[in-house]
Amino acid sequence: MSNAPTIRDFDKVVQTARLARIGGEEVDVTKIPSRVTLEMVKFADVSDEISSEEKFYRTLDLVAKACTPSNPKITADWLLDNTDFDQMMDFCEFVLEPIRARAEKAETPEKK
Repeated sequence: MSNAPTIRDFDKVVQTARLARIGGEEVDVTKIPSRVTLEMVKFADVSDEISSEEKFYRTLDLVAKACTPSNPKITADWLLDNTDFDQMMDFCEFVLEPIRARAEKAETPEKK
């Protein structure tokens, strides 16, 4: 048995690029910060307790936070002012898709 340490370089994990253009701005949402993902988890826990309007604005805020690292210009207010409703909703779905997919995968019991 070897006493050599196991080293795994997570910086080499390369994800497929997820780029979007909205309102004339480019956004890279390939890597959503962990803090934003954890905020989304907390939000999911209380989403049944808040109004639809509050859900909408919280979701929009989380999407904007996911965009900030690659384009600080993208804020919830910017999205509201520079997109039409359909664009904004499609964009939110695009940004949140990997997180939702991972959550669904975690909820699905493994088949043996």
